Amino acid sequence: MPSSRPDHDPGQRLPLISVRILPEGRTRRPRGDWTLRSLSLHAGPSERRISRLFRAGIGMTAREYVKRARVAVASRLLIESPQGLEVIARETGFGTEATMRRSFLRALQVPPRSTGGGSRDKVAPEPEHIQQVERVGEFVGMESSLTIGVFVFEDAEELDVVGPWEVLGFWAAHVATVPVRVLTIGREEGWVRCAKGLRLAVDHGLATAPALDVLIHPGGDGTQPLKNDRVHLDWLKDLHQRGVLLASVCTGSLVLAAAGLLRGRPATTHHNYTGKLAAVDDTIDVRAVDRYVDDGDIVTSAGVSAGIDMAFHLVERLDSAEAAAEVRQGTQYDRPVS
Repeated sequence: MPSSRPDHDPGQRLPLISVRILPEGRTRRPRGDWTLRSLSLHAGPSERRISRLFRAGIGMTAREYVKRARVAVASRLLIESPQGLEVIARETGFGTEATMRRSFLRALQVPPRSTGGGSRDKVAPEPEHIQQVERVGEFVGMESSLTIGVFVFEDAEELDVVGPWEVLGFWAAHVATVPVRVLTIGREEGWVRCAKGLRLAVDHGLATAPALDVLIHPGGDGTQPLKNDRVHLDWLKDLHQRGVLLASVCTGSLVLAAAGLLRGRPATTHHNYTGKLAAVDDTIDVRAVDRYVDDGDIVTSAGVSAGIDMAFHLVERLDSAEAAAEVRQGTQYDRPVS
């Protein structure tokens, strides 16, 4: 069974969804390509992720958002511009006056009106209606992002690496509503060979690694030298001091313990190594039967396959239960029977 720190506040999860208004220059080109594909290319994430962001952030589809944004631009032009309705409809991307009228009625329950082309005697929506539409205004962009590093090393246990990678990578590619990067971190760039022969590329060495939000530390036979590697232990302590969420799989927790990061904390590891975990630091509250233990800024999991369960927990913690369920369905993963 999973274990979580009783006083851990879910409200302290890393902020993932942030919706903001981009510069007004976007609305000065309302005739441009405002399709979902164009918005996706502009903001970076996939069309599916952009769609999720619209729904989660402002409670409407991208198509409805575009219509309202055009209404906001047209509303302002009705007040400020001497142009007639037909010209304004064309300039704001509606194409025809009739299309603009239908959009105004749906969005504001007020039709656009003019006494004739070029006349400034127009009846525009009330300012509060304009403000209501402009809240969703010009564009939706990404303000937050998340970088997850998976530490890889010689003789790491394969499933400790690729299990969490698959879960977090699926979340990043198909479900997350902000940019999420998952990358491999190693002592240096190049290749490492895992315990059973799988070779993995190292995206970044320690010297070139980007700032991380989360680090996954696998276990395996290769943790034996890492427990005595002062450079590696100091790196982990530095990440912890800088607020990086550390998550270990299997005997990766023994390395965290060797760095002094589990002192006085609850933690777990592979069931054959619980005694060795206690031997590294006898102040650790070893939870031998838990699949994973969430102690706030450090999460540890039991052996090998338990890293997958921990990764689903991280998706739920960093995003939502709904996101974790969607990843679970997409990867066709059934909860293990306890």
